[in-house]
Amino acid sequence: MTEEIIEVTIDKLIGVSPDGAAVFLKSTEKTFVIFIGSTEGEALARAVQEQDTPRPLTHDLLRSILIGFDLKITKVIISEILDSAFCSTLVLIQTGVDKDDMRSEVRIDCRPSDAFVLSARLGFPIHVSRSVLDQVNDVTDLGIADIPFPEFPPMSEMDPTEDEEN
Repeated sequence: MTEEIIEVTIDKLIGVSPDGAAVFLKSTEKTFVIFIGSTEGEALARAVQEQDTPRPLTHDLLRSILIGFDLKITKVIISEILDSAFCSTLVLIQTGVDKDDMRSEVRIDCRPSDAFVLSARLGFPIHVSRSVLDQVNDVTDLGIADIPFPEFPPMSEMDPTEDEEN
């Protein structure tokens, strides 16, 4: 029997700082939090705000590789919690392969934080397994609705060579 999976959306990203960030994921049943690193938090904020960078970041590189090999991420599933760490699986298909070929689907372990950034850049859905959703605390009533996503200056304004010249 296959475990039920439930679609979630990124509702909020709070506290992007050197200590990390909190990603609030919302389903029809509850809202829960996954804490991610500061680098991933900033990458996610930029992806959600559709900000480009002057040079490709790691997630942009992966996006280019996927496009180059006709691979498409169909979804990510936050599948389990091991030692207080969330684990997820990217589900990919090779778009040029016949759908009857069972090997056209590939599942790859990944960190949820990386999957969130890719989802924001590529537009695929995020899911959570029933067992994970049943384990997480519901934070729906925290009153986070009015907290905006963090804003960052455009990457062109953050050129480190300017500081060296002055």
